[in-house]
Amino acid sequence: MIQAKLFLITALLTLIGIDLIAQSTYTEIQYDYQVDSSVYYGTAVNYAGHPVDLYMDIYKPLGDENRYRPVVVMAFGGAWIGGDKRSYDITTIAPWFAKRGYVVAAIDYRLGFHPST
Repeated sequence: MIQAKLFLITALLTLIGIDLIAQSTYTEIQYDYQVDSSVYYGTAVNYAGHPVDLYMDIYKPLGDENRYRPVVVMAFGGAWIGGDKRSYDITTIAPWFAKRGYVVAAIDYRLGFHPST
């Protein structure tokens, strides 16, 4: 019984200690952010055989000079038929990550489908 209580107390103190010394970057809001809009990242051929330029919006935290930060790549939903990098879900979630220290690349991709033959 005493050993169980000692174990629980030790475990609790360990968790509290980890929480106190854990880094808050990437978990708590620490930064403002900026968006670099419509950054060209490539060209792809669409379903009709025509080249399509592809762009992304880059959300970056401000005020930190860390050059090796994690990157989140976000793609909108739309089944390759509709949508873009400025959809509501992207523009809501991307700042959430950027304010915590992540760089977010919200990409556009080629849309369209082959007509049935």
